[in-house]
Amino acid sequence: MKDSSNKKIRELNEGLIYGSDVSPESVSMAKTNLSNLPYSNSVALKVSDFRDLKNLKKAAVICNPPFGIRLGTKDEVAGMYREFGVFLKQLCSGSIAHIYLGSLNQIKNIGLNASLKIPLVNGAIKGRLCRFEIF
Repeated sequence: MKDSSNKKIRELNEGLIYGSDVSPESVSMAKTNLSNLPYSNSVALKVSDFRDLKNLKKAAVICNPPFGIRLGTKDEVAGMYREFGVFLKQLCSGSIAHIYLGSLNQIKNIGLNASLKIPLVNGAIKGRLCRFEIF
């Protein structure tokens, strides 16, 4: 059954999907998870901070940033969210970003209006999956 399903999967063009994280462990785990999928070698993953990324115009940006619970303080996270909002505005024009935020308060720190806010529970965190359309 799995083999017949896998044969129906279209080839993934190289460079279509790109991922990064500041944590080498997270990137390593993502690579391990990807290795079980067809065409995983077409997905580029690297250790990088979003501040080091270049132009992501007309892209789909998907992000699950820290919430200030396990990683960093709420104040540190608020500052990073403001920086991420500036990054989206300056380097991601024409893109759509879907960002999981751990609280309603964090939405305002992005500095953009969310066109969609979907309540979503991630473990014990009752957050929102927000859609931001970047012009």
